[in-house]
Amino acid sequence: MGLVDCDKHGHQGLVWGISNEVQQNILADVSMTTGDIAYIQIPGEEFSYFQPGYVLNKKLYNSLELEKIPVNTKENIDIIEAVLKNHITGICIKCYTEYIERHNLPQVLIDVLGIRKL
Repeated sequence: MGLVDCDKHGHQGLVWGISNEVQQNILADVSMTTGDIAYIQIPGEEFSYFQPGYVLNKKLYNSLELEKIPVNTKENIDIIEAVLKNHITGICIKCYTEYIERHNLPQVLIDVLGIRKL
């Protein structure tokens, strides 16, 4: 996680791992449903605090055929991350979590990105 100077929330944490389309919809407050969103949880090292995850527009997820790549080997994880590299961006952590909560989307969309409430 990094830092961002958000127009709405000021100096905040930056959450990384969402697709460009999801970011644009959140910033424009375009309503999305669970049918519009897919997520991928990447297993981390044993006893690792952080397990990377991604939240994607469902059309992007389907077009990249990511469901065909099992997330069970380092090689497959490298393939998934290489495929996603040009489709992923970040957003202010408060913009993201407030959107998820305001639109009653499932908590897993917060958990998958490793966001912890303090």
